Amino acid sequence: MRRLLLPKRVTALLADADGYIPPQLLPVRDAPLTVDRPASTLGWLNQSPTAAALARLATDSRPVDHDVLDRLGVDLDVRQLRAIPVNTGVLPERNEPLVSVERWLGQVLADRPGRHAVLVRPFAEWVLLRARRRAQTRPFTQAAAADIRSRVLIALQF
Repeated sequence: MRRLLLPKRVTALLADADGYIPPQLLPVRDAPLTVDRPASTLGWLNQSPTAAALARLATDSRPVDHDVLDRLGVDLDVRQLRAIPVNTGVLPERNEPLVSVERWLGQVLADRPGRHAVLVRPFAEWVLLRARRRAQTRPFTQAAAADIRSRVLIALQF
């Protein structure tokens, strides 16, 4: 019975009032229909804040991309929401720890006096450039992101 309810719930979540689902989100619609435990998925669709955010995303007139998701914030629900279009092939994967450092850097420098930011920005951008290059050949981890944050904060203390 729940296997029959699942397609209706997914469609209701992603469709507009006329039942239209943006073509970009069709893989997202189809993914839950193949699960082994439809009852769990149905419960998640009915109760999860991430599912509710996915519904809001589906009604947004903008195409789904990483920038749209970035504007939603960086909390756990947004990370879980991002995983859905990435895992279904709607969005390409990206190096989230590296992106988080880039976003953090913009925020931390914006919060400092202008003369501090002017002095530290070239150093911080150099560190990020090296990190981007390394990330092309090996994983860029949360530990590497923490190391960059630490270096920039030390530079700001000078």
